[in-house]
Amino acid sequence: MKYFSIIFSFIFLNIFGQNHKADTQLLPTEVPFTISNNLIILKGKVNGTDVNILWDNGFSFCGIDEELLHQLQLKKEKKEKTATDGTGEELNIGFTTLPTLSIGQLQKSKVKAIIFQSSVIPSTIKIDAVLGAEVINQFIWDFDFDTQILTVSNKEIPKKIVQETPFQIDKKSHLHYLPLLLNDRKTLIHSDFGSNSENLDVIPEFADIVFGKDIPRLTLEGWGSISISGKIENSTSYLLKNEYDLSTSETELSRSYAPLVSVSDKLQYEAVLGNYFFRNLGNLIINPKEKKYKLYSSKREPIPYHFSNFGFACTIYNGQIQVIRMIKESANVKKHNISLGDVIESIDGHTMDFFKDNDELSEYLHEKESIQFIFKDKGPLNLTKEKFF
Repeated sequence: MKYFSIIFSFIFLNIFGQNHKADTQLLPTEVPFTISNNLIILKGKVNGTDVNILWDNGFSFCGIDEELLHQLQLKKEKKEKTATDGTGEELNIGFTTLPTLSIGQLQKSKVKAIIFQSSVIPSTIKIDAVLGAEVINQFIWDFDFDTQILTVSNKEIPKKIVQETPFQIDKKSHLHYLPLLLNDRKTLIHSDFGSNSENLDVIPEFADIVFGKDIPRLTLEGWGSISISGKIENSTSYLLKNEYDLSTSETELSRSYAPLVSVSDKLQYEAVLGNYFFRNLGNLIINPKEKKYKLYSSKREPIPYHFSNFGFACTIYNGQIQVIRMIKESANVKKHNISLGDVIESIDGHTMDFFKDNDELSEYLHEKESIQFIFKDKGPLNLTKEKFF
């Protein structure tokens, strides 16, 4: 369970017009991908240089990291444009033209791209470029999450589809919206694969209307969403138990497979789902031509949503392990007066250098039921995981 979310998104109106020129296509083409911090990372090329590319239908156009821009000696356009990131932050953004952008045998030429700084986003794998919705909407994407192979095509390869959900494409921003039923209320939910959240993220006004105020909830204090602007603010949000009905098209999900609900006022949309929700249900075809998300059978069993932890979240940040988020109702937090910014010197005797990255730290904490934390200002604390939902 993630304690803060990355929202790797930019929303533009159609400022570029036609955003590319002639393509080189030998389709279908298969591309391996990696899941890192709940983000989908592809191997590709920009102007012939190997890069890590984030697949992000919540990013209106393609993007390039500023460091790679300088490395490839690409020119930045003189005029900047105003964009809004996934938390509603308005920014002046520069852009450039990528001579070529390649994924497998798919190559796009003269691609307009937004310039961003990936260094502001805590990620195991450095993100060099973003494949955004404007290009995504031109092809069919078959994600086999069992094998971590993505097939890109112009024509859908037949699979045994178990569930279909129609979606809408915003004509100006190119973004995806899913018409789902939440407690029998028809709702347009923004599909953002650049969000690493495992939850259904909603704004407070929406939560009160759809879920009511009596549903069991936890109070989370600390880091909220980290947007591509790099802005990190301490905030208070709420986590709601999945005691609600969720229907996708004609299929009603078991409540155990409906995500927990994260309520935050740091969102640009009234409701957002990241890629984890779809990955957990099976393998996925996104067909913009038919405007359908299609799930097909997986060898993996869906994991029921639940919530248990030590009462706080920690991450590797600024060269140390820090507490960045905590649960107000946690017995561990109350008893030991654990606070935001507390520094943890070791976990079960392991210092920060033992963990290769935040993914490895998160996995270690997830697997353990009891851990000895040594805090810089509190000494050793032997803590047992608390079961909340």
